[in-house]
Amino acid sequence: MKKLLIPLLVVLALSTPTLGAEKKSVVSIDLLDFTRDVASFRYERAYSPHWSFHVSPRLLIGDASGLGVLGGMRWYIDLAPRGLFFDMVGGLASVSSGGVTGTGYWFGGGAGYKFFASESFTIEGCLGVSYITATASVGFFSVSASGFATTSSLSLGYAF
Repeated sequence: MKKLLIPLLVVLALSTPTLGAEKKSVVSIDLLDFTRDVASFRYERAYSPHWSFHVSPRLLIGDASGLGVLGGMRWYIDLAPRGLFFDMVGGLASVSSGGVTGTGYWFGGGAGYKFFASESFTIEGCLGVSYITATASVGFFSVSASGFATTSSLSLGYAF
């Protein structure tokens, strides 16, 4: 089975699907964000044959409250916004819970694939790594931390 999986992925990545060929914008939701207590959506817009930008406002909806924004650029092997892509991202966030406040920023990159399931509906997956720096404060006491973390997304979208 593994021997068939890699050639299948290569053919899928290098194929040129005709579905959604004229679509330039995609609005999507990341299904994995719900498991992270985050409500968000992503707007992506192709601005050249292989490049797009995206922005995603984020709202923390769990035990803590917070706001953030993620943005970046993607380079597509096929015509943007479909097929295999490489993603460059960055973001800012502010969080508070029970007297503790925190701020953070991150930047990173990854790779993914956007598949047009129909003329307008998309399915997208992406894996990557980010460098994160965060500071938490309680009164006059503050602590900072930074390091690398893996990232993942599984999104459903509508293209127009």
